Amino acid sequence: ADEAVVLAMQPWKEVIDETGSVVVGRTMVDLTKSDCSDQECNLGNFFCDAMVHSFTGLTPFDQTAWTNVSIGLAATGGMRVPLSRGNLTYAHLVSMSPFTNLLIAFNLPGSKIVEALEYAVSKIDLDNGVSSSYIMLQVAGLKVSYDYTKPINSRVISVQVRCADCPVPLYEPLVNTKIYRLVTPDFLHGGGDGFTMFTEGTDVQ
Repeated sequence: ADEAVVLAMQPWKEVIDETGSVVVGRTMVDLTKSDCSDQECNLGNFFCDAMVHSFTGLTPFDQTAWTNVSIGLAATGGMRVPLSRGNLTYAHLVSMSPFTNLLIAFNLPGSKIVEALEYAVSKIDLDNGVSSSYIMLQVAGLKVSYDYTKPINSRVISVQVRCADCPVPLYEPLVNTKIYRLVTPDFLHGGGDGFTMFTEGTDVQ
């Protein structure tokens, strides 16, 4: 019976292998994962930049803005393997993130973004030798400074946000009361990994 199943699946394997071998891009550097659980990493940058890029088309065109969404957030746990320098295929990308998440864009006040960033490092406990966390957020469109020696919920030292409603993207200090538009995988938007603050997002797309 097992042999019959293998034979029956062979045509499907050939289709999957053919699709998986299609080159969809190229990276000039190794996209590494080793530091993603305690700081920004270039694999996370790649992942989050790609999410933001998928929403950059303005419809209708707006001369006062360069994008609909300037912030991308994804948990490190959603990125499973690094990517090596060279051509990138569908198979490489599926191995890196083997999930069927949709991308969800939504509005959220700055205070909730800070809350998410604080939660992302809340499991780090240097006093007890815990220096990394699978819920560490990788980012696009944010510059975040942390101090892991401070108490939980007071570790975010500063946040700068890349503007969206501007003709040229610049970074400016986050304003707690300002509404920002961001994109995350639907797993996070639904409160996955404990990020319940994302469920409060509005104008969901």
